[in-house]
Amino acid sequence: MNAEAGRRLDVEHTHTETELFHRTWYPVALADTVASNGVVGANFSNGRVVVWRKENGEISVFSAYCRHMGADLSLAEPMDGKLRCLFHHWSYDESGQCADIPCANSVPGSANLFQYPAEEKHGLIWVFNGESPEFPVAELADEADTEVISEARYMGHIKCPAWVLKLNTLDVQHTRALHNQDIVEYPNISLNDNGVMDFDYVVRDKKIGLFSVTGHYFGPNCIALAGTMESGALNYVVSAGTPVPQGGHDLFVSLGIPLTCNGVSMSREEGEEHLANLWTLYLRLFDEDLEIINSMRFRFDHLIGEDKYMKRVADYAKAFPIGNPGSAFIS
Repeated sequence: MNAEAGRRLDVEHTHTETELFHRTWYPVALADTVASNGVVGANFSNGRVVVWRKENGEISVFSAYCRHMGADLSLAEPMDGKLRCLFHHWSYDESGQCADIPCANSVPGSANLFQYPAEEKHGLIWVFNGESPEFPVAELADEADTEVISEARYMGHIKCPAWVLKLNTLDVQHTRALHNQDIVEYPNISLNDNGVMDFDYVVRDKKIGLFSVTGHYFGPNCIALAGTMESGALNYVVSAGTPVPQGGHDLFVSLGIPLTCNGVSMSREEGEEHLANLWTLYLRLFDEDLEIINSMRFRFDHLIGEDKYMKRVADYAKAFPIGNPGSAFIS
């Protein structure tokens, strides 16, 4: 692939010119930052949304701007089961429809917010970039079988599109060269009927030894991993990026340790210690990548044989459906 093709690929998948984004699930907030009957604003795609946790704990995510004059509803007051804009007290119900205007006898039928499909999982609030979900939020097959000690973090703003960062997981050259890990078993990759890309591989880390990974791309922006260490300990990683108006993406990561694995149980204290060690490993790898990722001008100029796994991810991103149904409401 020549340099010009590399440049076209970069523009094509960034989508900043067309403001179209992959139709997938995106995290927009840490779950513990949204209090009961509270509202939090978040940048998303080419605009802004608000996350509202109702008194019963349910989450709703709407376009952020009041349909009257565009006041930011992250400043709204939850009142009597509605969101009341501070500016002129227009109130919106649980579906995002304007339900009350104090100085008017009727409400315009088109005075509604855009409501995104939303779900709370892995300590994160997720929205689907579409009218309705086309596949589930990232999940791991065995995570419901036992209690999991977990922690979600906002990792900051990354300058490249989310899918570019996610190439790293199957970039075996970078695994070996940058992270000093040996590839013991090269990736096996398959695409399932739900549009989720499955893979597995085995590496040996110089510090922690052998570990095997079973992973899933839930859209080009999100990876869910289950890693088994040489000791038999199991860990979970869910990493997802969300496009934001300034370009690039905001990165959220949730790490977890199941308290029972292969018939062996551990205490919560032991689980918390394992979780702390997992964060140490993750942050080591993340820090080794970060400066390079944030300074690169991504392109595919010359690919070699070992790049075929990474190229599968790029092709997956290229073919993945795009859209932005809430664009007129959130920008």
